[in-house]
Amino acid sequence: MNENYRSSYSNERHQLIVCVSKHLYATKNGLIRYQQKPFDVSLMKVEKAEKGHLVHYLIRDDFSGVFYAEIHSGTPLIPVEEFLFRAWSQKENYLFCGMPDFISVPKTVSERFPTVKRLIEVYGLKTVDVTSGFQSGTIQDVKNWEDLVRGISGLSSRSEKLREWTPAVCAGYSAYLNDGRSNRDSKIERWRSRAKNLQVPPLEGW
Repeated sequence: MNENYRSSYSNERHQLIVCVSKHLYATKNGLIRYQQKPFDVSLMKVEKAEKGHLVHYLIRDDFSGVFYAEIHSGTPLIPVEEFLFRAWSQKENYLFCGMPDFISVPKTVSERFPTVKRLIEVYGLKTVDVTSGFQSGTIQDVKNWEDLVRGISGLSSRSEKLREWTPAVCAGYSAYLNDGRSNRDSKIERWRSRAKNLQVPPLEGW
């Protein structure tokens, strides 16, 4: 797959990203706080950082632009396999599910979570390099996701509540965001229109 490659159906290719939040962190009491000045903390060092950094986990479908995301404490980091299991499983209030044929994993993620390579092998997924165009779209989604989390954190400022909201937040974002053009299908509708033979991960082995 080259720089100009575009998927032709849902779940053909997914991009995985795990990154430290640029602005959000949790206090010792679990309260979510926002810092204007961006943090510069690597994924490899987040667990040893003094501040309670939050970490974004996000997977994006190339064909539709739909994504599923979660935010967690960086101390400790949850295994990326746990996130992928939830992302690819069927969800009560969010249509997006199913394993991809191809997956792109940034070097920073594979280095921090080396077991993801084994997971990819076990489930017969093919890996492709992270292309610049796809990466830029995913980075923008992370920014949008962080803005959404910042907005909903006012409902309950405790970090443990964020996990409960994420499917609904992803669903709302995907259903109503249509790139500013009213004549375009929503992203989740585009995903649903070409989602066939969905393969969800089995419980065994996770």
